[in-house]
Amino acid sequence: MAHADPLLRERHVGEWTGLTRDAIEGRYPGWLASGRRPDAWEDDGAFARRAWQALRGVAAALEPGAHAVVVSHGGLIRAVEAGLGAPNRPVPNLGGVWLHRAKGTFNLGEQVALAGRDGHDASASEPAGAAPE
Repeated sequence: MAHADPLLRERHVGEWTGLTRDAIEGRYPGWLASGRRPDAWEDDGAFARRAWQALRGVAAALEPGAHAVVVSHGGLIRAVEAGLGAPNRPVPNLGGVWLHRAKGTFNLGEQVALAGRDGHDASASEPAGAAPE
């Protein structure tokens, strides 16, 4: 069953919505490098709370022992990883991370890429020994 959840959208970036990095730099010189953001920028806390609300909802809707695939954007994936103590790292296109729900909490699994850097298929299987507790 597919369900589109607006809570899983990428960060709201205010006036920068739809702009490329080059366009942002052209219209707002130096802002990216200095960490400045436009009004209506969704801050890290609000962004992470939204992501976790969506993931808790998905987990709550699952039957015991069932699995779900949640598709979102790299920024949201990084926010989830940060909430679980992972260092900030890039999320490749068609990439993601395994999450395991156990005993009322989420545990971070391995990163996964559906296509390797060379364009060839990569394994999307969770590595052996990384199963939920």
